[in-house]
Amino acid sequence: MQETNVAPLRIGIVGLVSSYSLLVADALSGVEGVRLVGAAALGRDDRYMAGSVALPWLARFPKTAAGYAKRFGVPVYGTVEALYDAGVDAVVLGTEEYLRTRYAIGGLERGIHVYLPKPFAYTAEDVQRLREAAAKSTATLFPGLPHRWSAPHRRAAELLVPERLGHPLMMRSAITHHLSPGPWKSDPTMAAGPEFEMGFYAVDALLMLAGSPARRVSAQAANLIHKGIEGFDFAKCHVEFASGAIGTADFYCGVHYPFRGQELEAVARDGGIWLGRDAGGKTLLRVYRRTGDEVEDVPPLGRHAELAYWADLCRRGDRDAAAQWLETGCATLATLLAFRQAWQTGQTVEVQEL
Repeated sequence: MQETNVAPLRIGIVGLVSSYSLLVADALSGVEGVRLVGAAALGRDDRYMAGSVALPWLARFPKTAAGYAKRFGVPVYGTVEALYDAGVDAVVLGTEEYLRTRYAIGGLERGIHVYLPKPFAYTAEDVQRLREAAAKSTATLFPGLPHRWSAPHRRAAELLVPERLGHPLMMRSAITHHLSPGPWKSDPTMAAGPEFEMGFYAVDALLMLAGSPARRVSAQAANLIHKGIEGFDFAKCHVEFASGAIGTADFYCGVHYPFRGQELEAVARDGGIWLGRDAGGKTLLRVYRRTGDEVEDVPPLGRHAELAYWADLCRRGDRDAAAQWLETGCATLATLLAFRQAWQTGQTVEVQEL
């Protein structure tokens, strides 16, 4: 049981232009032993903030700095230095994606724990800089890997082992997602791109179930609806694993109507799984065995569990555990870098360790 006399972990939000700046701030109210103490707007005005988080599932949240301060009951500072001077133990980054490495390193240099939402990085150079900064710091660096905290995904991974259903032989994941417009999401010099924004869902799910390194990637991608944009709006990524398993990830980024693209399936020697949503939007895990199939009632997990784990990791200063999570994320990032090269060149690409 947690000691009641232990001071709460003081958490700040750096940047108000990512959905995580709102979703994490909201979720922290359900995590014991933490306290949101402030945020830094980093000089972005309300119009820029509103354009950056103008997404349907964020409609319940304010879109101005003053509204943010009122909604969450914390001061909003103009600079990250002012936030740090006010006193924080850990920060969540809600900046534009191209700035996250910079602010992560700045926090680590001050001995402040850092949570990096997905995509935590999207170049090999940034990974190297993050590793070096984490190695020198007394604080921890923790990457966001959303499906690793999904109870149905975890249950699926528990089942896909030799003593149960067997290792997966063939897998498919799919994600339906928006192409985010806005002050920075539309700018390829500031945003990571769809491979990384959505790949940390669809491709990371394959790696989670496979339990084996990715070896080769081939892919096709195109702009089929959004002509003249960088990146793609539809893509298929084909991954070959060291175990011999094969996986595909389907990206539906141009669909502007409800579509059941959030799916995951795997076939193994003695059974398989399908993870998706029913007509009412409830997540289901269907398990197939030789004796028949059934739906497992898996309780929700998700963001609260991830934040609670992260907060405990920060309190313990467990740099080894944080480093292990970072390396897990780097394995997925290496696969996504191969994915980008594969669709751009039309060639099969070997996955290179980062």
